[in-house]
Amino acid sequence: MTLLLYPRLTPLAARAVLAEHTGKTLEALRRGAELRHPDMYYAATGGEPAGVEHLTVLADKLRGSVVDHGYPNAVTDAAHISADRALAAAMIDTMRLRPSEAAAKDLWTFLAVGLLPDVVAWRWQSPTSEQRWICSDITRHALGRLWWQAYTLGTRTAVGTTDTALLQRLSESDLNQIFERRAIGGRPALARAIARAVTDPDLAPPHIARRRIIRDVTKRVRRLLPFTLFLTLPDERLQTRIDDLVRESVKALEQTPRRT
Repeated sequence: MTLLLYPRLTPLAARAVLAEHTGKTLEALRRGAELRHPDMYYAATGGEPAGVEHLTVLADKLRGSVVDHGYPNAVTDAAHISADRALAAAMIDTMRLRPSEAAAKDLWTFLAVGLLPDVVAWRWQSPTSEQRWICSDITRHALGRLWWQAYTLGTRTAVGTTDTALLQRLSESDLNQIFERRAIGGRPALARAIARAVTDPDLAPPHIARRRIIRDVTKRVRRLLPFTLFLTLPDERLQTRIDDLVRESVKALEQTPRRT
């Protein structure tokens, strides 16, 4: 399969486009979505530039993935979160993207500002939240963070699609605890091991809020990172080590009264 290079747009050019989006309805944003921009550019090497046909299919599939979650109507926060999960699954299976290309911030800026401005505006309500549109931090971007979540926590199936069941079990708060700590979220095997452990009811009992458990576990992992080469461990041993840390966290939290 030929890897694709997606269009990129600099923050300077994107801000001009974003200013034009202000005050527009979702329908106007959808009609004004662009497959091309005079200032867009591609990486010099590494694959084949994505053409109009692929970008059109991509936009249609991503819009279609959120229709069942209320787009373009006003919905609850819970529906927005479920739409995020649907977008993540659609992106990871539709975009022919390698991690090195997905690390390019200007790529995500183009997709948000140019290709799918209506979807981003629907999800985040206002084009004034610049970090959701113009990618300065991928963990905060409307679209970039979702691809990385699916890439990190998803597993490939025999038929070539991505199983995102593990991602579906995590709340937005859980994902923030993992991915906003780049020493953890930037290491897929480690992030997956933590996600599996904190969603295992045999390890993380329901009488302790998962948010407390995952916050404690990530602190323990970060303290160990300078002294433990987690990524040299085989997957099974890595999972066992993280499971043990979850047990330690649960034990500590059970002995520590929660502040009110």
